[in-house]
Amino acid sequence: MSTRWIALLSLVIAVPVSALPGSRWERVVTPGGAGPNRLPVDVPLLAGARPLRTPDAAVAGEGLDDLRLFDPSGREIAYLVIPPPAAVDQWQLGSLLPVGATDDTSGFEIDLGQARRVDRLRMNGIKAPFLKRLRLEGSGDRAHWTVLVDDGTVFDLPAESLRRTTLDFAPGEFQYLRVTWDDRNSAVVAAPQTVEAHLAGAALPPPVEFVDLAFERRASEPGKSRFRVHLPGTHLPIVALDLVCAGGHVRRTAQVTEPRLSGSEVAPVALGSHTLQRAERDGLVAADLRIPITRPSGAEVDLVVDDDNNPPLDVLAVRAQLTPLPWIYFESAAGDSLVAHYGDPSLAAPHYDLEAVRDAVGRVPLANARWGEVRSVTATAPTPLTSEAVPARGAPLDPKTFTFSRVIPAGAPGLTALLVDAAMLAHSRNLHDVRIADGKGFQVPYVVERMSEPLSIDLPLPEAVASSTPAPPHASHYRVQLPFDSLPPAQLVLSTRARIFDRFVGVTAELPRVDGRSAPGAISLAVRRWRHADRDQPAPDFVVALPGLNVATLQLWIDEGDNSPLPLETPRLLLPGYRLRFFRDGADALSLLYGARQLGAPQYDLALLASQVLGVGATEVVALDEGSGGVVPPAEHGTLTEQRVFWVALIAAVVALLAVTARLILPSGRANVDP
Repeated sequence: MSTRWIALLSLVIAVPVSALPGSRWERVVTPGGAGPNRLPVDVPLLAGARPLRTPDAAVAGEGLDDLRLFDPSGREIAYLVIPPPAAVDQWQLGSLLPVGATDDTSGFEIDLGQARRVDRLRMNGIKAPFLKRLRLEGSGDRAHWTVLVDDGTVFDLPAESLRRTTLDFAPGEFQYLRVTWDDRNSAVVAAPQTVEAHLAGAALPPPVEFVDLAFERRASEPGKSRFRVHLPGTHLPIVALDLVCAGGHVRRTAQVTEPRLSGSEVAPVALGSHTLQRAERDGLVAADLRIPITRPSGAEVDLVVDDDNNPPLDVLAVRAQLTPLPWIYFESAAGDSLVAHYGDPSLAAPHYDLEAVRDAVGRVPLANARWGEVRSVTATAPTPLTSEAVPARGAPLDPKTFTFSRVIPAGAPGLTALLVDAAMLAHSRNLHDVRIADGKGFQVPYVVERMSEPLSIDLPLPEAVASSTPAPPHASHYRVQLPFDSLPPAQLVLSTRARIFDRFVGVTAELPRVDGRSAPGAISLAVRRWRHADRDQPAPDFVVALPGLNVATLQLWIDEGDNSPLPLETPRLLLPGYRLRFFRDGADALSLLYGARQLGAPQYDLALLASQVLGVGATEVVALDEGSGGVVPPAEHGTLTEQRVFWVALIAAVVALLAVTARLILPSGRANVDP
């Protein structure tokens, strides 16, 4: 190390500190040795520290502003965040050399003219279609070979729109490359017209980082598969989701969304979409199951796959691909362990004199430091959202003016998401008159989140009834009971376990009387053919779009022809899905109020903080049923307050009438007994 380098390092001043009171996370950092060290940026750091900033969408550079490093004496150690090297896109054309074929193998070699540092091989001009397994080796003298790809696959399948003729491998100095085709289970392919090797450059390219993600299947309408995907943190530099699916051919459109503020409500916004493709031939698989996305801001995204007429997609795993990440440079005096603190949103980015040597960092030997386990600094850690930062109390209100009052069970303080159920949709006015109140009668501000997935409700099995609507003579007639008679537009989903059938199905609704004299009128909602002829696959569902009708039952008929009645499974009702996101200041139970027709939609300051409310995980809760305790029944004539006033006035009038009657009768009685 030069004298100038040491002099520059001596400018770095370590500032003694006892602790960082606002930090939420603490980790031990073990240097690889004394002197300059390289520390990778990993997912736990990304999830807990301030987000990376990406001026270039292809790489993640600056950020991690709240990270601080301390030596054993508590002195702050300077560091630099070093962005990944810029991609080098230079290719070297090679000369093709023949290789002798065997009964099971064939292939070719490539001469690059001289030893070059390469990390990728690209083959051009192989006649399609093909799907081949291969082995790739590299050599400097054509006598000693190093395995670069032990079991790779390349393919070009125009009919399936699948093509991959490039192989990636660890960078190395090679003049010769050798491709050996596996011909045991596939036809021999001709040599490519040209082969190129990608020049890796002097700096090591950043590895492609993948992170396994947790996910679960969600309720969905027929023909779609929906999944909720949980990310390790917010604002992660994710560039794509990579799926692993069960075997078989796949060609389906997939979309990734996340909830974001749109106008006055939170709605799903598309992050990216792609056509998923997978093909199998001769025991080999060609697949493109990567969905490019823009960087998500929250900790959850939704994956929607259009299944069309296929069975639901069987997703086995979901991985997040990260953009090339920066790394951390620091100097260790004696190689002693350090302690890292991060997770304080109030800290500004540090400025160290070490910045003077940034340009020289790549020219000195570096030891590889490593991270220890993450430890929560619970004694001093602030909550991500506090009542001081988030408006947790709104204006007062009178709960008696609402027709319905339900209990939101007690729970832990913090961000909460209340699921909107069918009762709320039926008895509120487009959710405009919904309010949440605390025990003192103050409103709890909330943000309405319109979900991408529907609210699915199982209905009672259709009840066989006598014919009440015009239908074919051999039709079976049923009554379908709805949970409420004032639901918003929805979808009715009918299913059957039968595999071979061909029927016409009709769905009608009896409209209520408009006045005392007019008769009810029936309207047809659907008359369509329901057909299936594959014994190996379940029949598709029969889906009927329902407008917003004030009816509690629907009429269903099925033209059976000369067949036995089609067996029906439990029908489903798909309603719009919503959640109310709010900040629970305490652990006490809250009141869910609705049914006040004079109220308009609320306007809360919480909507200004929607990005923060959406950026952290929320605890999902449901309110107690309308039929449980603490519910005010719907009023037939006026509100509850009006009914109480009426009864008080009626009792007072009765008392006054009795008093007047007594005064009239009492003197007459006395006159009859006096002498």
